[in-house]
Formats: sequence, structure tokens, C-alpha cells
Amino acid sequence: MNTESFFIEDSEILLAQNLCRLITDDNIRNRAVANTFAANIAIKYFEGNSVDVDSASGLHNVSKILDKYDISDIYVKNCYIDVRICFSENELSVPVEHFEKNLLPAAYMFIKLSTDLTEAEVLGFVRPEDVKQENPIDGYYSVPRESLVVYYDIESLLSAYADEPEVDDRAIYSYADGSMQNVEEFLSDLLKSRDARQR
Repeated sequence: MNTESFFIEDSEILLAQNLCRLITDDNIRNRAVANTFAANIAIKYFEGNSVDVDSASGLHNVSKILDKYDISDIYVKNCYIDVRICFSENELSVPVEHFEKNLLPAAYMFIKLSTDLTEAEVLGFVRPEDVKQENPIDGYYSVPRESLVVYYDIESLLSAYADEPEVDDRAIYSYADGSMQNVEEFLSDLLKSRDARQR
């Protein structure tokens, strides 16, 4: 890809903060802002390289989901890519809960931010199956910098889910009103179904 580094505008940070303003816990809100911000930066990267990307249907746009789950989802070729941001190449990590709750993306994308939040650099991608699931620290598995690959190395692996799971309107209403029993299974299906995310 042509653009690996790019500038960040203040409006991108404000947009993320505004989306997450209703989350009351400061730590969760900070994580949610980071997730929303990460997705917005990834969109900029893909659009700058003329790759069709969908984020409008992303679960990172729903503060109720961000309040409970560490998700920063964008979709390339209808495949879920989870975006992680960091300030150092030694801080690359992915949430353990993705593995435990079947919320795995097709790939994780890592973006390094400058300390003043004015620049971003895409470090690379890693598939979940290439993440060593050992010795988690504070709910995250570490990812070594050398395990990252460039987008072209994972592009061929991104194929649209052949059979999107059926998610009926009753399930969506059940989640919205808080009566759903198996939320993780529902979220896993949403991550694979653009039709359901758009409803």
C-alpha cells in the first residue's frame, strides 16, 4: 500500500469522544474512545489506498456495545478487521476476551500513534491464529512486532463470509431491551453479518 503514515485531525478525536460521551466509567470510556478513534484512523488508511472499507455498520459505533466489549471493527471485503492502536511497537496486544467469547476478526491491524496524536503509522497485521495465547497481561495477549505482516499478505485470506448467519429482528430487539441471554453469540453473528449490522 502506498500510505503507511498519515496525519490525524482534531475532528477525528472529537468524533470518537462524542460517540462515547454516555459511557460513565472513565476507564471504559477511554478504551471506547480509543477503539472508535482506531477504527476511524483505519478507515482513513484504507480509503487513502483505494480499498473499499465499511465502518458505518461497525459495532464500535454503538456505545452500549463499547461499554461492555473491547471491539474496534471495520470491514474489508465484508471481513471483520479489529484495529488496535499503540504508542510503542513494544505495546502490541489483543484482547483475551476475543478468543474466549468467539469475537475473533479475520485479522488484527496495528496502528502506532505519535505521542501528540497528530500522526499515525500502520505497523501491520496479524491473524488470530498467529497470536500466541499464553501469559496474558491485564486481559491482553502480547503480539511481537516481528509477527506482523503487510496488508497484501493477508488480502488473499480476506474473503467474504459465504454464509452470513441469519439474525432476525427479534434478536436485535432482545439485545436492545437487555433481555438477551447469549449476548456473545449474538455479537459473533453480528460481526459476520452486514445485513444484521445495518438494521
